[in-house]
Amino acid sequence: MKLKIATYNIANGYWCGHDMQKLADDILAVSPDIIGLQEVDRFCKRSKYIDTVKLLSELAGYQYTHYTKNIFLEGDAAAYGQ
Repeated sequence: MKLKIATYNIANGYWCGHDMQKLADDILAVSPDIIGLQEVDRFCKRSKYIDTVKLLSELAGYQYTHYTKNIFLEGDAAAYGQ
């Protein structure tokens, strides 16, 4: 059995104007069995409060997802919604 694993720093969608379809198309072009995403926003102001992981999984056709928050921000960053 071969398993294709990829990792992708999506930079919260900034470099593609937060167009998640463009990111999904990039993922589909590689067609990994498992993908790890970094710099993912979830319900943040800068990404228009969307669940990025859920949306990308739907657009790229992945059935299973898991999101883990790795930093907890306070002060100005928390107020900005990051």
